[in-house]
Amino acid sequence: MVQNRDVYMSVETLAIIISAAGLLITLGGGIFAGFAWIIRRTDAQFAAVHEQFRAVRGEFRADLHQLREELTEVKISVARLEGPRDHLIWPRGSTNQ
Repeated sequence: MVQNRDVYMSVETLAIIISAAGLLITLGGGIFAGFAWIIRRTDAQFAAVHEQFRAVRGEFRADLHQLREELTEVKISVARLEGPRDHLIWPRGSTNQ
């Protein structure tokens, strides 16, 4: 007498295997969806931080440019106060020997 028409596994075993495969596929899909959500959220946060960094960098460049202009003005003012530099070697025939 042949049982289950030459199927070597019982119906219960096949049901357990199919259920386990379905569970693994469901969990795998859930993990993949969760990972994709985390990646999207992280990318959005990085984009926001990048925009804030651009704004701060623009302000820093403007402040640095203004500081350079002020430093140039100070250098010019100091140079006018000091006058021309003295020569280390006096030319021949000079009266300041």
